[in-house]
Amino acid sequence: MKLSHIEIFRFKGEEMKNFLLKLMNLLFKRRDNVDDLSLYPNWRIGLSSAASWSWGVSLAVGMSIMYTKGLLPFIIWTAGNILAIPLFGIIRTYFPLSKHWPRFIFPMIVLFLFVEFFCIVLNLQGILTGFGGNVKGIVSYPFLSPETAKYAVMAIGLFVVWYIHKGGLKMSVLTDYGQYAVQLFGTILLATLGYFIGEHHDIAWVIIDPKTGLSGLEWAKFGFFGIVVGIMGTSHHWQRFHAIKEENILKVSLWGGLWFGIYMLFVGLAGLFFSSNIVLGTIFVFIMIALGASSIDSAVAGIEYDAVQLGFKKIDLHYRTWIARKEKTYTIYPYKIATLASVIAVLFWPYFASGSMADLWSFMAAQRLKIIGTFIVITVLITWFRWFKNKIKK
Repeated sequence: MKLSHIEIFRFKGEEMKNFLLKLMNLLFKRRDNVDDLSLYPNWRIGLSSAASWSWGVSLAVGMSIMYTKGLLPFIIWTAGNILAIPLFGIIRTYFPLSKHWPRFIFPMIVLFLFVEFFCIVLNLQGILTGFGGNVKGIVSYPFLSPETAKYAVMAIGLFVVWYIHKGGLKMSVLTDYGQYAVQLFGTILLATLGYFIGEHHDIAWVIIDPKTGLSGLEWAKFGFFGIVVGIMGTSHHWQRFHAIKEENILKVSLWGGLWFGIYMLFVGLAGLFFSSNIVLGTIFVFIMIALGASSIDSAVAGIEYDAVQLGFKKIDLHYRTWIARKEKTYTIYPYKIATLASVIAVLFWPYFASGSMADLWSFMAAQRLKIIGTFIVITVLITWFRWFKNKIKK
């Protein structure tokens, strides 16, 4: 039976439609059980916590602090970084009331959204540092012009948003293993080669800011407490703890502190010998991409967690098609909200990022220190009050 031209066209059209649907499903359909971390041992989830806590800019910010604040402020800031994950685990374990913090829409969820958005912006800025893209505080090898580097950074950011759209929290944890390996061994290589072919920096223990006249130690006091409590203002760390058993939280947090401490040791050594030659610059850019991608993907997954805490489960939008005039329904899930918000953050990132890496980090840390510090005090007081009340009853 010979088909007419119209029937052939219709048949080809159906084939193309089915092909496009399969392609769209392959590229954008969400996988199942994306929040299930039950199969992973504590050390692997702890490693993921360490990788996402690196914030992609720990290397860039660390060096920026060394060069602008001094060696001692860097050591104090690093100590706060290492203690942050275990302290969070201790508070979640021994002060059970703290698990209710994410239920407070204001100010906790507002803070979460602010920090996750800032996380994306700051880590994109960190990747730009790797490309030598005109970032204050650090001079890396200029692989790309500032304008080209911005587009390259956006492309990396959109790729990260895509794979979290597909795989959710589980994909974030899985990719953290490779990303942590790159950041750790890359930093070891950076420090080792830097000793032989880099520039030996004569860094003062404490540097006085020529504009304000303030000592780097003044900043270090704020930086220490800001970073120690700062992890509790980051929703993707709450998300990881909510995805595992309560009895494993402390173990995971101790593993996280260990993995992060090992990495930060070599960050300090790398900063002492870093220079902008092509060999060290190449290693640096790979580290920055791994660091940035790890924290950005955690932030994207964290925004989805925030949407769930705000009560978004799913929203059905009913619409009529333009050609066939058929009634259809499009369902919006929390991960789609997270994807849209993250794409906006990536595309408009250059308009939000300015100043040195240390200055950007300081601004964000100041906001979360106030809110998280208040919640810690309230939680401790309520816990002690309940303990004292029960003791009187007995």
